[in-house]
Amino acid sequence: MYIDKWRVAIRNLKNSLFSYPNTAQSCFPDPITDDSVVYCIQGLVYESGKFPAGKFIHTSAIREVYTEDGKLFAKTKNSVYELRTPSEYFDCDIAANAAAKLESPDLAAFTESHREVTKPLLDNFLTISQKLCDDDLSHIGDELPENTLVICYYGTDPFGNKVFYKNEGHIVPVLADLHTGIAIDSVGLAESLEKLDTWETLGRYYVDSEVMEFYDCDTENLVFCNLTDAPIYVTIYGSSAAMLCPPKTAKLASRKVKEK
Repeated sequence: MYIDKWRVAIRNLKNSLFSYPNTAQSCFPDPITDDSVVYCIQGLVYESGKFPAGKFIHTSAIREVYTEDGKLFAKTKNSVYELRTPSEYFDCDIAANAAAKLESPDLAAFTESHREVTKPLLDNFLTISQKLCDDDLSHIGDELPENTLVICYYGTDPFGNKVFYKNEGHIVPVLADLHTGIAIDSVGLAESLEKLDTWETLGRYYVDSEVMEFYDCDTENLVFCNLTDAPIYVTIYGSSAAMLCPPKTAKLASRKVKEK
């Protein structure tokens, strides 16, 4: 049994992991030492007696990641999965934390090797985001994937955060162009202020998947540029996507629940 287009994820990201009081300095338990943080593998499973070929799954908690005969494997309580091609949305920072928590040198080595592969692309996304914030919309359209939402996040001042959208080769500022009610503040981008009021967890940014449906097409990708001095977890509601954005970095996530 193997998983293709895989990535490491926090299994309980939307649930008990973030039940800490909002008055705490950070709502995040330590991603390496705290027992409440549970890592899993997401991806397309094959040769499984339980699931049809190509089904997108979240495994149960990973207990071990190791190499054998040059192949990488993840072990849960009841199953062992061979890990084949990583997802294009593989988050190296989440994977590195998982490697430290599991004390897995093999996962750590794979993650750092993959980081070197993806770093030029993500560095370019950071540069593009900074240019967009400087109102430079020229000569960068071809460097972003089509149907991509770009969020340039500066922190607690909602008026400092900027959102852009690429469609049919053009990049436009979202909040200046949309005529529907969209609100953005220090915790998220949502279709209404009422929904934002329910998102009060510190250190985490939410993107409402309903907001990612406009211009008569579904937004497929999210580029999130963290321009603050603190790490931020980003979750897209209605999707399996979540990512960890260290300070002064950009990350790419998919809104799709299933990858093709």
